Amino acid sequence: MISLLLCQFQYFYTFLKLNLKYLIKNNTIQLIKLIFSSNKIQYEGAHYLAQYLKKCLNLEKLQLDLYGNNIDQNGVSELLEVLNSIQTIKDLEIWLGYNNIRDDSVFSLGKTLHRFSNQITKLTIGLSENEISDEGVNAIGLALRNCISLTKLGLFLYKCKFGDKGAVSIAMGMKNCTQITDLTFSLFGNEISHEGAHEVSISLSNLKNLRNLNFELDNNNIGDQGAISIATGLTNCSLLENLTLSVFNNKITNQGYLRIDQCLQSLANLQILECHLIKDERLLKSKHILESKNIKVIGLYLWCEQENERIAHKQKALKILRLVQLKVV
Repeated sequence: MISLLLCQFQYFYTFLKLNLKYLIKNNTIQLIKLIFSSNKIQYEGAHYLAQYLKKCLNLEKLQLDLYGNNIDQNGVSELLEVLNSIQTIKDLEIWLGYNNIRDDSVFSLGKTLHRFSNQITKLTIGLSENEISDEGVNAIGLALRNCISLTKLGLFLYKCKFGDKGAVSIAMGMKNCTQITDLTFSLFGNEISHEGAHEVSISLSNLKNLRNLNFELDNNNIGDQGAISIATGLTNCSLLENLTLSVFNNKITNQGYLRIDQCLQSLANLQILECHLIKDERLLKSKHILESKNIKVIGLYLWCEQENERIAHKQKALKILRLVQLKVV
């Protein structure tokens, strides 16, 4: 029997006190969803939350959202120590973005993930907007190498300022995750260039079962070589049905965008394409994408201030041959 414990309100300590007695008596809960983002719980809150989770010895699914809570290394360490004691987790979402997390905490997280690696099938890691170096990201990559049963993976590592070494580590870690069907790869706002993009493309080539991909590498240092590598990797994802793509604010010229368009046209099973576009965006401009026979739904996320720019992007998308629906955000 699966019980759901759902919390989405501000009274953090009150919630823990009310439920701790229940958990002491009933340790059969298998699914917990705790959303405490932007509540400023800091170390003290993380400490009490760790005591709470200690009673959940039979958890199979945990969603823990602590984004934006000013939690430091000590708070993260206590939470991870408790997770290490739970031996049944198969589905884990842990959101620790925009806290005071540094490499040491990520090293500890990597060890915890390694502990679950043989059993976990769904994993989401949210560490965005923390100061994490290539060495810290490497700990995540090393842990992923053993997560061979994953079918769903979400990596939210945007705005951490790591570079190619970190991206290479993540990519190499994903190579063994060949069962993944659903991948979110959100690494925008870092310092990734050709080397990192190339290794990511090799990793994508191994994901033969991939059907849903959210791929965000905008605001990096990727040029045409990196774009061509990414396109090559995506071309091998022949079962891909749903793609969200964001590569703006890099160093990609017409040559790189042309290769991406050619890749999108070649994906025979791709039906839903969502793109993030800015002013003068060159994605979706070539005749190859306009002649696509597979894409039925286009979603446009338009980062444009002027209405005429937004209209130009919409008119461009409407020219795609078999388009059935256009959605604009």
